Amino acid sequence: MEWIPYNRLRNIQYLASGGFSTIYKAIWLDGPIQKWSKVNKQWKRYSTSLEIYGNVKMKTLNHLLIKMKKKDTMLC
Repeated sequence: MEWIPYNRLRNIQYLASGGFSTIYKAIWLDGPIQKWSKVNKQWKRYSTSLEIYGNVKMKTLNHLLIKMKKKDTMLC
C-alpha cells in the first residue's frame, strides 16, 4: 500500500457516490511500482510522465499503458 499525494494525480474525474464513499478516477503521474532497482537503490515504476505529454485523452493513455505492459517497458 502506498500514499499518493494529490499533486501527483491528473485529470481527476468524478464517477459515482453512495453509501459511505465517493469514487473518482485519475491518472497517476508516477505510476505503480514495477520492481526494486538494486543498482539505484530505489523503486522502478510504470511511469506515465504526463508532464511531457500534457493533457492526454484517457483512451490514448490507456492504449499507451497496455502497449507498455506488453513490452514490459517504461514511458519516459
